[in-house]
Amino acid sequence: MENQMVHLLNWMMDYEIRSSLRYGHNFALVMMSTLDRQSVPKELLQGTLRGSDEFFDLAKNTALLMGETNREGALTAIERFCFFCSEDLDLRFSLASFPRDGKNSPDLLKKAQQRLAQAIHSNASPVVAGD
Repeated sequence: MENQMVHLLNWMMDYEIRSSLRYGHNFALVMMSTLDRQSVPKELLQGTLRGSDEFFDLAKNTALLMGETNREGALTAIERFCFFCSEDLDLRFSLASFPRDGKNSPDLLKKAQQRLAQAIHSNASPVVAGD
């Protein structure tokens, strides 16, 4: 099941890359995890997600694909998630944005996963890992 979700995530990122190149937009990939349950249930983010955000519940974490969103916009969204959810979960986040952090979906996903691993191993809460 996770392989199907990762495949769908990669397919959606490829679509976003083509759209971003054509229209000069950015997009962001936000990865989320908790120290106790790993993936972040979508129900906890209800009311904070935009209708255009694509949510992917992976086995060990959660991915959120935010089309037409630059790095600063994604950081604002992460702040919103923390405000609504931080009392319920010990959240960790990572951020990879196109084109800054990669030119293709595997590179972006790898960067986001590496940064999420850094955030998980950090002592601060909530943590956003990303340059």
